[in-house]
Amino acid sequence: MQWSGGPNGGFTSGTPWLPVPPSAATHNVETEAKDPNSILSFYRQLLMLRHGNNALLDGDYRELNKDDLHVLCYLRRYKGEEVLVALNMSPSSQEITFSEGMEKVDLNRARALLTTSLSHEEGPSKLLLGPFGVYIAEVSKGSNRKEVAHRRRLERPVSLRTVCTATAVNVAVYCAQMA
Repeated sequence: MQWSGGPNGGFTSGTPWLPVPPSAATHNVETEAKDPNSILSFYRQLLMLRHGNNALLDGDYRELNKDDLHVLCYLRRYKGEEVLVALNMSPSSQEITFSEGMEKVDLNRARALLTTSLSHEEGPSKLLLGPFGVYIAEVSKGSNRKEVAHRRRLERPVSLRTVCTATAVNVAVYCAQMA
C-alpha cells in the first residue's frame, strides 16, 4: 500500500524501482487512515483485539470445521475465556451450523468483538458469513451479548476492492492467531 497520493505514492523523491499504480492517488495509508471503515482501520482493530485478548493471544486452538473448504472456524480458549473465529474464504455466503460433532457454541451468548457487516447470527447454533466475511466473538460462559455492543463493524457497502482485500484480511486474521 502506498503512503500517500503524492508523487511515487510517497515512497521516494527519486525513481521507484516498481511502478506506482494509478490507484495510489485514492488507495493509500494517508487516505485510509481518515476512514474508520477502511481496510487499514480494520487491520488496526484486529491487531488491537489480538494483543488485548488473552484467549486470542495465548489460548489453545480448537478447530471446529476441518472438513469445510470455504470457512475457517475455530475456538481459542484461555483460563475460562473462549473466542470464536470464523473466516469465510470464499466469494459466496456460507452458513455454519454448530451441531453434533462440532464444539457446542451458543451464539445467543456471543458478544461480537470484530465482524464485517456481512456476518450475523441466525439463531443459537447458526452463523451466516457473507462473502469473505469475518466474525470474531467472545463465547465463553461469562459473556452476555446484551452487555456490550459490537466493538467494530464495517457498515458501508462492500466494494470489489474491499472484497479482494478481504481475502488478505482473512489470511492476516489466521496468521495473527497462529503467531
